[in-house]
Amino acid sequence: MNLDALWQRNRKFILGVLGAVLGFFILLWLLTSGPVGRQDAAGRSLAKAMGDLRSPMFGDAQEREAQARLETLRARNADFAAKALPPVRAEYRLPAGKAPAQYYIELTGGLRQDLVSWALRNNCEVDGSLGLPPVSPTQAPQVERVLRGLDVVERVVRLAVASGAIRVEKIAIAERGRRSTGGRPAQLDLTPVQLEVVFEGRSPTPFLRAMFAESTAGRPLGLSGLEVAAPNPRKRERRLLLEFAVGVLPAAPAEGAQP
Repeated sequence: MNLDALWQRNRKFILGVLGAVLGFFILLWLLTSGPVGRQDAAGRSLAKAMGDLRSPMFGDAQEREAQARLETLRARNADFAAKALPPVRAEYRLPAGKAPAQYYIELTGGLRQDLVSWALRNNCEVDGSLGLPPVSPTQAPQVERVLRGLDVVERVVRLAVASGAIRVEKIAIAERGRRSTGGRPAQLDLTPVQLEVVFEGRSPTPFLRAMFAESTAGRPLGLSGLEVAAPNPRKRERRLLLEFAVGVLPAAPAEGAQP
């Protein structure tokens, strides 16, 4: 067959068919690249993503393994906390069925009188405020925070008096805890507790040993800062500046709760 002759006879028809095919593909490209086409493509991608999310990505074995690792980490976390955070004794926890403000007033009023009087009988003056805020807290979270700090204050005061301290002063329990470090949320709501212990004519070493013995016995005080000031030769005093970090682990989220 003579292609040249065929082209000459059907040139207009062939060009018309090629032009129609080319126009079809151009139109199709315009439709798929325009807003409508992009919307359709996004809809298909979203439908695919939703389908992938509905399909199980991990099997039962992987889920059990992850749960076991989570329980192990929780146990280790609790163990570290028990070795570092001061334990809260029962009397410094809010009892069920009693108003937080009422319990706070009853406990702190009795403790102030008993502890300060006991220290005076043992030749030690104790800051009568015990570091409590001037205005009594009324809400349960604030009451719990102050009582946790007061628990540590009482323990430290008794150790100081038993070790021969002559004064425990400048006691302060922070009403607001530390909630962030380095711009990131903190995992613990830590409340700083500060105080100064003064000894006259004797070494503070027995007191320091008593504090460290509490930690080794599983009753840590949460000591976070210690400064032994230079001795005062005129008064024959040695002053210790102490800071404690008091807190509790956050409650574990319930199963299935949203983060």
